[in-house]
Amino acid sequence: CLSEDGRPRLEQLRRVMQSSGLRRGLLPLRDCVEAAWLDLGGPATVEEASDFELVDRYFEFLETMDVGADCADGVELMDRLRDRFVTRSEREAVVQIMTMHKAKGLEFDTVILPGLGYRTRLSDQPLLLWHELAEPGLSTAGEGSPLVVAPIKAAGQKQDRIYDLLWSFDKRRESLEQDRLLYVAVTRARKRLHLFAQLQRQETDGNVIEPLTGSLLRRLWPEVCTEPDIGEASDLPVRTRSNTWQRSPEWIEVPVTRLTADWRLPGMPPGSLIAPEIAEAETSAPVEYDWAGRAARQIGEVVHVWLQNIATAGLEKFDVAKIEQLRPVFKRMLRKLGTDRDQLDGAVDRVTEALVNTVTDERGRWILSSEHKQTATEYPMTVSVGPRYEHLVLDRTFVTDDGERWIIDYKTSSHEGGALEAFLESETLRYLSQLQRYGVAMAQQDDSPIRLALYFPLLKIFHEVPVTGSH
Repeated sequence: CLSEDGRPRLEQLRRVMQSSGLRRGLLPLRDCVEAAWLDLGGPATVEEASDFELVDRYFEFLETMDVGADCADGVELMDRLRDRFVTRSEREAVVQIMTMHKAKGLEFDTVILPGLGYRTRLSDQPLLLWHELAEPGLSTAGEGSPLVVAPIKAAGQKQDRIYDLLWSFDKRRESLEQDRLLYVAVTRARKRLHLFAQLQRQETDGNVIEPLTGSLLRRLWPEVCTEPDIGEASDLPVRTRSNTWQRSPEWIEVPVTRLTADWRLPGMPPGSLIAPEIAEAETSAPVEYDWAGRAARQIGEVVHVWLQNIATAGLEKFDVAKIEQLRPVFKRMLRKLGTDRDQLDGAVDRVTEALVNTVTDERGRWILSSEHKQTATEYPMTVSVGPRYEHLVLDRTFVTDDGERWIIDYKTSSHEGGALEAFLESETLRYLSQLQRYGVAMAQQDDSPIRLALYFPLLKIFHEVPVTGSH
C-alpha cells in the first residue's frame, strides 16, 4: 500500500519512464536517458556545480554504448561502468589523488600517504634473467661488458644457483627502488605529512606484529617502532587464527537527496525568449501530409532520425553494409510508430533504400559531411509571428567554404514514371513557403548569403529552391 506521499512520486516516475520508453530507439541513447533525468528533476538534486562535470562524463560514456539508438548489452554496460574511475578535472582542485610516480617533481602543503602497511606488488620470476658485469676498475657496465644469463629452473630441478643469484640482484634493485619511491613521496610535503598504516597485535600477549615484508611501512619500521606508545595502543585490532580482525562491521549509508512530491520543472525566466520576427504575410498554413498516407509519414520520421544520427556520429561510420545491419532497428522504430503489420516489411525496405541512397550519393554525402562550418541537424528555431510564436526545425544547415549558408529540407517523397520536372515543380510549390520561412528566420541571426534546397533520398535528387525576403 503506497503512502499519500509515495503515490504522486510513483505516478511521476511512471509518466517519465513511459515517455522515455516511447523514445527508445528513436533518439540516441544519451538523449533518451538524459531527457528522463531532466524530467525527473536530476539537476535539482545536484548540490555542487562541479558535480555537473561528473554528470556529463556519465552521459558521454553512454554515447560509447549506443548501438542503433539503444543499449545492446546491459551487462556489458554495467561491467564497463564498474571499471571506470570517477575523476574530476584538476581545475581549482583542493585535493588531488595521484600515484607516487606521478607526484615526482611536485610539491603540496599537505601530503597524505594511506595504506603503507599493505604489501606492494611483487614481480613474478621471469623465464630468463641476465646481468651485465662491470669491467675491472669500472663502477658500471658498459658496451661489450660480460653478460651472465640464466634461465628459470627446469621442472623437478631444486635450484639454479646462477638464476637465484641474479634473482637476488633483481629483488635488491626493487627494494632500493621502493626506498627511492618512498623518499619521493614523503618529500613532496611543504608543511604537513600524514602517514597511515594498519597495525596488528598478537592475540596472546598483545604485542604489535611487525609489518608485512615488502610493505612500505616495513621500510619505515626501524624509525616508527621507537615510539614509546606504539606497543601499548589499545585500539589495535586482534589478528586471530583465521587471519581476520575482530571488529564490528561499519555500514556507510549513502545520503539521498529527495525532492518534494509536488516538485515540478521551473518555467522559463521572464524575458528569456528572444526570437526574430516574421511578418504575418510571410506565413502560411502548415504543409499537409495526409495525401502521402500514414505509412509514408512514419517512413519519413525514421529516415529523418537516422539522417540526423549519421550526420552526428560521422558519415565515415556508415556504409551500405552498416545500414543493412540496422534493418531490425528500423523495424522496431516503425512498429512503435504504429506502422501496419502488412506494410512493415515494405516500410523497412523504403527506409533502408533512402539511407543507402544518401550515403552513396555524391550530393547526399556532401549534405551530411562534417567538413562544413557551423553544421547543425534538426536545428530548432523559435520565431515571432505577430502576437504568437512559431517553432521551426531545420533538417540540415551549414556554411560552406565560400561563406554561403545552406538550409536543406529532407523529403522522402517518391516518384515513378515520367514528368519528373513537373513533380519537382509541384514539390517546390508545396514547400516553398516553409523553406522561405526558414531562410527569413536564419537571416535574423546570420549575415551569410542563404541558399535553400530540397533533398529527396529515395530519388537521389537535390533541388534548389529560390530565396526571397531573406536579404
